[in-house]
Amino acid sequence: MLRWKFAVATALAVTAVAGPAAVAADAQTATALATCSGTGCDDKDPNDTGCSAGASTVPGSGFRPYNGYLEMRFGNCATNWARFTVSENGHYAIWVQRQASSGIPAREGRHYEFDGTTTGGPYWSDQLYAPNVPLTKARVCVTRRAYPWWDNAQCSGWF
Repeated sequence: MLRWKFAVATALAVTAVAGPAAVAADAQTATALATCSGTGCDDKDPNDTGCSAGASTVPGSGFRPYNGYLEMRFGNCATNWARFTVSENGHYAIWVQRQASSGIPAREGRHYEFDGTTTGGPYWSDQLYAPNVPLTKARVCVTRRAYPWWDNAQCSGWF
């Protein structure tokens, strides 16, 4: 649960101390500082690996399951992960999936389970390598625990 708090605190500290120019410069060198590459980034935290620096939301990937907001993020290591903002307290799981192509195997990422609150988050999953070259695509999914079962997964389209 501390993943999101650490990321926010780090981003605020860097911006406050060094200013926006330092944040931009940091994003340019982030790929060189990443601790993984290719499928070696699979099932790892994008912040811990340095892959989240300079990340962006994949256009058109966001949608509103469970009255929250789920989006696919794309990082500088050519990785994708799910980011979910909760609007209803509950127990959730989020993950990313990858289609197979060009020697990269299909894969469903590790499910990140959490007790989401409306005052917490956003929450994010581990990442999967999906460079979209030439056709490696990914999507993000979420499900909510409806004790004792899980609801059907709700997934974005493939991007």
